[in-house]
Amino acid sequence: MRMNDMSLSLTHGNALNAFKADFDAILKATITKMCENNATEGTVTAKMTVMLCNEINDEGEPYQRPTLAHKVSSVVQAKGSIDGILTGDYALKWDRHRGEYILVPSSEAQLSLYDLEDPE
Repeated sequence: MRMNDMSLSLTHGNALNAFKADFDAILKATITKMCENNATEGTVTAKMTVMLCNEINDEGEPYQRPTLAHKVSSVVQAKGSIDGILTGDYALKWDRHRGEYILVPSSEAQLSLYDLEDPE
């Protein structure tokens, strides 16, 4: 192999150094985000698109020029929830002036004929 030649091997080559560096960066960021969010699962996806273009060099000889495009992405499954409950001695009442249901203390829950109307 000549001095300026680059190997396409992931393990022994240098042509894919940017891909390896990007993969390492996304992997590190994914693990960091998982730790920060107490996530138990994450996914790192790597995609390499290889394109070959037919070219002619200065001596008129045909050759194929490769283009290697990559994308490394991740998804962290972070589930979150907030629970709450409202309890107390309340009664549900239709407030026709507000046009909405309200909660009133059950001791004040005296119903009138208007409270029994259908809230349209």
